[in-house]
Amino acid sequence: MNKYKYLLVIQQFYDSSYGWEDVSEYDKSEEYFDWKHDIKEYRLMAYPTRTINRRIINEDNKKIIE
Repeated sequence: MNKYKYLLVIQQFYDSSYGWEDVSEYDKSEEYFDWKHDIKEYRLMAYPTRTINRRIINEDNKKIIE
């Protein structure tokens, strides 16, 4: 089991007062995640859209260690 969980996050920039907001996140360890279809849908909304990679502590692994 890995210490970290790796995510692909879709973000949109709505307004300069809010900055980049997370709109969806996908676990990269799953065999199949359909983020490409979702990002096309978000881009239709006419807001700047980007994807980022994020690493977080794996909560499942944290429970085993304690």
